[in-house]
Amino acid sequence: QRVCVNGNGTHEIVEKNLLHACKIYGDRLGTITTITKNNYEHIEDVLEYFATKLNLTSVKFNFVHESMFSGCSDICLSEDEIANTVEKLIKKIAELNERGYKIVEYNIKEVIIYE
Repeated sequence: QRVCVNGNGTHEIVEKNLLHACKIYGDRLGTITTITKNNYEHIEDVLEYFATKLNLTSVKFNFVHESMFSGCSDICLSEDEIANTVEKLIKKIAELNERGYKIVEYNIKEVIIYE
């Protein structure tokens, strides 16, 4: 979703730096990812990539939704889209954990532990 001033994507730059940081910080490194209409349908692929390619164990997904502050209705998710995506996240995390990837999504963890 993010591009450089020249219009090129930032994926390769971010990946290179994350892999380097992972070597230094190990499992103490995590990521926060913004989920919008542009990427919510790929949430399972994103989580797979984080766990298997980047070896992340700590992730957090923040959903863009309608609010009085957003001003970005073109990328906001509906309540149903968010609910369906969270359901996919939970299933994918369980699958990854069963495969030996110990990855945790902290928004979900906070809800499970504190509510």
